[in-house]
Amino acid sequence: MAETDQEVAPSYTANPNQKVYDTAHVVDHEVNVLDIYFAEKVKKYKWEKKEESYTVKGGGAIADVVNKFKKPTRRNITTDPNPTTPLKKGDVIKVSWEEQVEDGLELKKIKRVGLGKKLFVVANCAGASGKLEIEIHENLQTETEAIYTNPVKFLIADAEKTKIEFSISKEKTQYEQEITLRPKDDKDFEKLEEKFNKRTKKEAYLFLKANVTGTTDTIKYPGDVAEFLNKDEERLIVKNCDCGKRYKNDIECTRYGTIYGPVYWGTMPLDGYAKWADLVSNNTVSEDEKTILIAMSENEGKLDAVQSYDSEIITAGAMQKTINPQGYGELPIQIWEFKTVYPEKYACYVENCKWVIEEEKTETVNSAGVKTITLKYKASYDGLTGDALKSKIREGFEKSKFKSKVECKPMEPIINLMKDEDYQKKQITDFIKRLNSALAKTPTGYSTTSISDFTKSNLGKATVLDHDVNRPGHVKNCFGAALDSFFAANPKVSKSPADWGTNFASNESKILELYGPLRGTGDYTMTNATKRYNDLKAKL
Repeated sequence: MAETDQEVAPSYTANPNQKVYDTAHVVDHEVNVLDIYFAEKVKKYKWEKKEESYTVKGGGAIADVVNKFKKPTRRNITTDPNPTTPLKKGDVIKVSWEEQVEDGLELKKIKRVGLGKKLFVVANCAGASGKLEIEIHENLQTETEAIYTNPVKFLIADAEKTKIEFSISKEKTQYEQEITLRPKDDKDFEKLEEKFNKRTKKEAYLFLKANVTGTTDTIKYPGDVAEFLNKDEERLIVKNCDCGKRYKNDIECTRYGTIYGPVYWGTMPLDGYAKWADLVSNNTVSEDEKTILIAMSENEGKLDAVQSYDSEIITAGAMQKTINPQGYGELPIQIWEFKTVYPEKYACYVENCKWVIEEEKTETVNSAGVKTITLKYKASYDGLTGDALKSKIREGFEKSKFKSKVECKPMEPIINLMKDEDYQKKQITDFIKRLNSALAKTPTGYSTTSISDFTKSNLGKATVLDHDVNRPGHVKNCFGAALDSFFAANPKVSKSPADWGTNFASNESKILELYGPLRGTGDYTMTNATKRYNDLKAKL
């Protein structure tokens, strides 16, 4: 569920004057309403004992075996035997550990939720008769104008309600009801959003009111107060995320060949990023890296550029990361990584706006018994992915609308995400990682060197990055082919760039003059390779 902070739901914190509420148990002729709170269902886990026999392949120490079995989901790894002497090939070691495994679902109390999201209202109540009624109300705090009309309207399934009702039974002490925090009518929902947007902090604070009817039993509440979560730091914070609706009139219908689709050209070039000075001063980015990224990104797009008019479902950002036709790709990975650092922002920008990034875990075992876990990340919008999602995004984009503004709801949240400063920082740091990984590649036919051994200039590094962002699978072969041509034309030059000395810059320049245009010829299919290289050369 989107936009939540989790904490384990308390069973109950005793009021010293109300000791009877410590334990949920039925007392004759009493209805004890112990606690009511907002929650979500999340996976719960347990620790299972596991063991496996491991056959030593080439010596080493017992610590090496333990390291092979270490994972974030494991603890208490032990070995039998546990020798202090070096291991020999063929030694068999029994490895035991505790593995964290899924164990169903549990309710966890939440402090925050996104407007329009699903959540649970949970009540702990001990009694034998009557009906427990629960309403949701807004606490204005210091605000002067209410967002909600008390009691708050919500949905149970598709029915609009203002009250949750539980029939009290001595057979149970916990009751739960899933609700959707929005009115039924879309126009009412839009009015609610408008009220949120008028506030400086686009938040509202909700608490719960209880009432028990239909019983002659004595009714008890903690502290004799029928309100729950109505103290400071207890109320549910409802946050509204506009999902980029402000950009609905800024998306244009464009064309790529015969394909029509949406594009938002963006307003934020990489050199306009607001916190470059911070990144450089704290050594996240060097001045040279900044220069390279700014020059190269002009061949791609702006930090907030988003489009869907080519083979991919979505292409976004300065690095033009994509959701590929199957729903995977580098953009879902980047968004997932952003989620791990900024979970609230992910919830607001992504999940609260019908987008979901799911982690898929595949485990394989080879013939030697070695397990490999592969992680993939898949994007969906409103339950759609793959071809169905691509079609949804491109609805209404056709020849008659070329160069006109066309609304595209699925793309609006992605634009909103790309405009976030922390996400832009993520784009930049990913750019640096990509630069370093591209330069670390080994040119085909030159196994003792990496591309970085041949490219020391900003132009050289930018040209390789430019290639890797667009055709990563071609970089090794293409750079190797450029080296082949260079050494064929210069047979007296050492194939070890470490020997070039004062001729290094001249040799690198000759290689780049071959490599830049070669990226777009023959089997190397990079679009506009020569122009892109010349543009880089003019800047660097």
